[in-house]
Amino acid sequence: MSLNNPFFNWFYNGPIGWPLFLIIALVATLWLNLDSLKRHLPVGWLRLAVILPILLLLPIVIYQFGDAVTQRSMRGASLLIVGSGVLAGLIPAIIALGYTARFWGMAGCTRGHPPYLKAKGLCPICARQTLPGMPGHESSIMPGETRGEAKSGRKTVKAWLITGTGYSFQLYKGDTIIGRYEESDISLDDKAISRLHAKVVEEDGQFLIYDLGSTTGTWLNGNRVRRPESLNNGDEVALGDGIRLTFTTDKSRVGLPPKSS
Repeated sequence: MSLNNPFFNWFYNGPIGWPLFLIIALVATLWLNLDSLKRHLPVGWLRLAVILPILLLLPIVIYQFGDAVTQRSMRGASLLIVGSGVLAGLIPAIIALGYTARFWGMAGCTRGHPPYLKAKGLCPICARQTLPGMPGHESSIMPGETRGEAKSGRKTVKAWLITGTGYSFQLYKGDTIIGRYEESDISLDDKAISRLHAKVVEEDGQFLIYDLGSTTGTWLNGNRVRRPESLNNGDEVALGDGIRLTFTTDKSRVGLPPKSS
């Protein structure tokens, strides 16, 4: 087929032509990869599938930047060159649209569980692991006793993190470190908790929560903590293997130590 065909001429020589299909392919590839990584979606095969079709633009690139001899030898394959170039843009676009439709409103679990609706806040499988008695809820502190009462030499503030089973961790002035490390201010025995997982910082009566580069992440009211986030009464902090802690500055919500017999 002759290059004098209007579409072929536009594709090969126009100021838009084949670069348009390259731009479509690159936009689709970047969108799918960045969005899936941001939402922790396990779609590694799609990330590869959307990249590979870009190789179909190789013939037109060779033609455009080749010498006269190369171009003359490739003119007989003009139909194949145009077809592969068009597919190079359409295939990534179709894959990206299919990905968007399939995973709209969904998020991935950092522990490898299947994707779930983001509106649910947390992975349903992880959420079921918050039942009393699951790993990470055991503590050397008795129900009603606070971590602040168990340690000395640090000034505490009127703020607590309370578990669903009645344990209370009083926060310290300045930094309160949460982690699996035994010397953490709040030590949680859970393999999904990093040695130094998160910290709560008190600044002039305001409280901020930071993630310390943990493996499984720190979540505030269902949203992953990626930067310092403010804590307010009733906020829920989730970390590790489904551990949930409620932040409060209301002492009436903190149980009293059990009476001695």
